[in-house]
Amino acid sequence: AARLARFAIAAVRAARETPIDPAGPLLAGHIQLRAGLHCGAVSGFVLGSRGLKYTLAGDAVNVAARMQSTCAAGRIQCSEEFARAAGDQAHDIILACREGGAEVKGKG
Repeated sequence: AARLARFAIAAVRAARETPIDPAGPLLAGHIQLRAGLHCGAVSGFVLGSRGLKYTLAGDAVNVAARMQSTCAAGRIQCSEEFARAAGDQAHDIILACREGGAEVKGKG
């Protein structure tokens, strides 16, 4: 969890510093990235017979996707489980709770 949190932080920071159009960065703005993080079991498998594609599936993937879809651009949103796991693994990673929490479809 800690490695993934550090990766997400670096990716969002890099996106914030990357202009959409290097020729006119003030006009076009910068790339806006958002990330959703969750931890749990996943299954990985290969799909297709011609254009093979490796994919992951499971509740952890679905929750992470919902975290990403409900957060603001330039932000990282994670589940409470992920925040606990990351905090247990690395005390230098500080994850603040979103005031009022976040509504996640299909989760109580």
